[in-house]
Amino acid sequence: MNESPSQFRDVVNDLGEFWSEYGGLRALTRSPFLHLALVLTIVCAPIWWARDWWVMVLGVLPSMLGFAIAAFALLLATGDEKFRVLAAVIRPGSKVSTLQSTSNRFFNFILTQLLALLIAMVASGRPLLFIIDLLGVSTGDFGAFQLPLEIASKCFRFLGFLVFCYSLTTVLAAAMNLRGLARSFSKFATASVPPRVDPGTAPSSDPKN
Repeated sequence: MNESPSQFRDVVNDLGEFWSEYGGLRALTRSPFLHLALVLTIVCAPIWWARDWWVMVLGVLPSMLGFAIAAFALLLATGDEKFRVLAAVIRPGSKVSTLQSTSNRFFNFILTQLLALLIAMVASGRPLLFIIDLLGVSTGDFGAFQLPLEIASKCFRFLGFLVFCYSLTTVLAAAMNLRGLARSFSKFATASVPPRVDPGTAPSSDPKN
């Protein structure tokens, strides 16, 4: 029983460390992928404004989440031991290593998808309507609270679809980081292989020459 507070503390500390390495709110608000997600959310307003937008999320994200976890496992297995050690080194002037930076992007990719999936699950249950039905009242009985409830509902729909779109745009961010890591591994592998000598240009060992 005493281990529960410690486990919760470890989870909070890990998330806080990730948030710090990612760059915090400053990095999030400046992310072009969040800006792209915002544009997609505005363009797709007819989907989330009055329709059951969570149906799309629940149909798309589960398979994407499985792919993301598999890709993250593949990322950690990239290269040999020497390359992983080199990628894990924090270079002067940088707060995190190349491996940490790429891992943080993938973790953000997975975390955003999970958050979007949880919001969609909550939305699909229509908790507000459930509470109203449980109380035995109709929406017309709220009077002055009717407009604030409508605004809150639209804001929730906007936020949920925004997180969903952001989880899609982070696919590109994760792919770009994976490509950068692959490029670094290619350079490392090329430098590790000794240069080949063309037999036609090799010095002759014939004593007559």
